[in-house]
Amino acid sequence: MAVRPVTPQQALVRMQALCSRAEHCSYEIRQKLSRMGLTASAASEVLRLLEEGRYVDDSRYARAFVRDKFMFARWGRRKIRLALAAKRIPSEIALEAIESIDPEEYRHTAVAVLRAVAARYGGILDYGTKMKIFRGMMAKGYEPDVISCAFLSLDSDEADGLE
Repeated sequence: MAVRPVTPQQALVRMQALCSRAEHCSYEIRQKLSRMGLTASAASEVLRLLEEGRYVDDSRYARAFVRDKFMFARWGRRKIRLALAAKRIPSEIALEAIESIDPEEYRHTAVAVLRAVAARYGGILDYGTKMKIFRGMMAKGYEPDVISCAFLSLDSDEADGLE
């Protein structure tokens, strides 16, 4: 089945509607425009118009992405940074958005994630189990020092409960 050609004006209207419903980064929009069959120059022009109209803003997208992945998916900074890089968000924009995460809230979230995972093991954490949890937390994007502090917090909570 052949793809019906789309004019730049039609593509602009479609992308405005799409961007009105949810945040999208310029890389995603450029890919969608390419799949519509627009030439590179036409796609660049449509993207420029979308950016001028504030339909597309990579900085706003990055902030929303960081907030969403941290609050709801409970990802760590490293995983968020890699996901933003995969979406071709410039590193300075990504770094600025990631730095907006409150450090205290970040530590509390790491402890909460660790507690939830530890609860699945019945609270008995031998060395092997701790290493398995540590690797899982790393995969979720948390830094080793944050994970170690979360383990210390978990251990001190357990010690407080024994008294």
